[in-house]
Amino acid sequence: MIERTLYDIIESRLEWFKADDGQRFERFLLETLEVTAAEAAKGRLYFAGGTDSEGTTIEAKPPVLLQGYPRQTGPFPCWTILLGNDQEVASVLNDDASPLDSDGEYLYDPETGERVDPKVRFVSYTLQIMVLSEHPDVTQWYYWLLKLIILSQHDAIVQADYSAPRLSGGDLAPDSRYLPAHLFARQLTVQVDGEETWEEAFEGIGSSIAGIAIDDTGDSKTAGPVDSSVAAGVTSYGS
Repeated sequence: MIERTLYDIIESRLEWFKADDGQRFERFLLETLEVTAAEAAKGRLYFAGGTDSEGTTIEAKPPVLLQGYPRQTGPFPCWTILLGNDQEVASVLNDDASPLDSDGEYLYDPETGERVDPKVRFVSYTLQIMVLSEHPDVTQWYYWLLKLIILSQHDAIVQADYSAPRLSGGDLAPDSRYLPAHLFARQLTVQVDGEETWEEAFEGIGSSIAGIAIDDTGDSKTAGPVDSSVAAGVTSYGS
């Protein structure tokens, strides 16, 4: 599932940022977002927690990664992964996929041992990741951090059998029907393409052909069943 693939990729990289007491996050603010040193220090304290200049203990508040819509009660700040759209964009004749495995052997049902008929369709997935926090600066920091994480994991997404991600995003207007009014929200939209496969019972290959045929004179004729026991009399090139 693309949602879980993306979740695992984001989670792994977020843990990398959290692993060194916020120093990597502070460098991200300084070098990538080019904020002031004072703001970067404030961001590190918010992200990793610690004690401020007045001796007050600050709780760490890195983004919490969630699947599905957030609850009214949080937790905040958070990143929430939503499936915005799942749309078939292309198909092949009869949806046929390769009937062979990587070793060149036909595919079989592991329960019945019968040969199967593999099918495939091509699908575009649109995922919407909401960035929610109680402060506009924090929402900006975490939006750009999320975007950097996905960009930096381009190869991991491709290796999971999806296309390179296409990104877009922007601010979300407050809507009290879904979220508390005091939150600041942005949304990063991630689009990837992939394949969906399934298997059907193998019906075999036909041994006869019937229908309308056109001869060299342009006259149509009705072609009867072809006797598969009669040699076709075709000599291949190079024989």
